[in-house]
Amino acid sequence: MKKELAIEQPLKVMVSDSRIIISIGINRLNGNEYHPTISEFQIKNARQWGEDVVNELERETTEQGNTILSDAFDKAILEAIEQGSCAIKLVKDKR
Repeated sequence: MKKELAIEQPLKVMVSDSRIIISIGINRLNGNEYHPTISEFQIKNARQWGEDVVNELERETTEQGNTILSDAFDKAILEAIEQGSCAIKLVKDKR
């Protein structure tokens, strides 16, 4: 993908081999009139902005070491179980 196109790439999530790949163009992480809670702003340095956002995704938010990203995966896992994923065998229900 050409660099000028990659920076505008919409959020994309896919499974490749044994990995989940999440990608988004940095310019998609801007504030705009369509987002109800984020102020409008202009990105001055795309690379630094991407690094700042990734740092926040990975920053520990609880004493247990949770991050915004790990919380999102936990919610997605629970939802997949509740939706009846046939890809797993539930060994012990902790609810």
